[in-house]
Amino acid sequence: MRKFNFSSGPSVLPLPVLQQAAAGLLELEHHGVSVAEISHRSRLFTDLLNELISLFRELLHLGPEHEVIILQGGARLQFAQIPMNFLKPSETAGFIDTGYWAHKAMEYAACYGQVITIGSSADQGYHIIPEISDLPHQLTYVQLTTNNTIYGTQYQELPKMAVPLIADMSSDLLSITRDFSAIDFAFACAQKNVGPAGVSVAIVKRSFLEKAHDQLPPVFSYKNLVAHHSNYATPPVVNVYMSLLNLRWLKGQGGVAAVEKINEEKAALLYNEIERNRLFNCPVVPAHRSRMNVCFFAKEKNTELAFLDFCHEKNIVGIEGHKAAGGLRASIYNAQSLENVAYLAKVMQQFEQQHASTVYY
Repeated sequence: MRKFNFSSGPSVLPLPVLQQAAAGLLELEHHGVSVAEISHRSRLFTDLLNELISLFRELLHLGPEHEVIILQGGARLQFAQIPMNFLKPSETAGFIDTGYWAHKAMEYAACYGQVITIGSSADQGYHIIPEISDLPHQLTYVQLTTNNTIYGTQYQELPKMAVPLIADMSSDLLSITRDFSAIDFAFACAQKNVGPAGVSVAIVKRSFLEKAHDQLPPVFSYKNLVAHHSNYATPPVVNVYMSLLNLRWLKGQGGVAAVEKINEEKAALLYNEIERNRLFNCPVVPAHRSRMNVCFFAKEKNTELAFLDFCHEKNIVGIEGHKAAGGLRASIYNAQSLENVAYLAKVMQQFEQQHASTVYY
């Protein structure tokens, strides 16, 4: 039987997508070849790639001012590729410090230019989205992480910026309605709501793309990748195909607005159980709680370990928190069903019934 997978990524994918992908590995949609065997230069693949890009444009309501780039690799590659394209040694980029991944992005950008922190919630354990004071003059761009998988915070609304805004949307792209007219560059690794690990997507305003450096190796140049329609070097063909299947599935669910409502319901169900349950707590400020990664703790360490064992008995996997934060974490991306979240809440209730009497307050 399939387990109840709450992993933060690579994460659960819709069962119909997995079934279609399995069939495509044997024979791609009646074309007589496996999707793993087709040439990336063939009309067959370019049609798949173009459909994927078109679905991104449709589902995210992108206008003609935006380009969509399908990329190899994950978010860390974009941590380097963004400043490689947009930051000079004499220039400064501002970062909003919401935890681990914001730090990593800053470390990479510092290899190419100057970086400063313009807001941080470190002193509050990253349990809140930091407020931003006045921006320093002459920042080249500001970068933030829209959803923080490790600490369980999320921007419900993005801040207005007087300089170009870059958004790492790796863990909530396609799960929440965003106004991309206010975002100059957005990117996401696939293994949350897009598809399997190994492919990423970037969404860039053409006006911002014009500012990209020209003297770059072509494989790292966003301008070159746009000019070659995301097919300059061999793309991860199977990953592109699975991402396409996933976006087809999302469109069939009613698109981003429809799944956003379900995501709100899933998150409310789980947070309500954490608040009700005598054995658990969530330190994240309610207004800033993530709808994708519900991070919480047992009130007693021994209880936490016992709960992990209990989850294992109940066929629940991927519930451990990140090593940087500890605790527990249930990732409830688009493909995670409401029924599965309700099952987790029920397991938490069963665990409370068995263990509450052993915990003293």
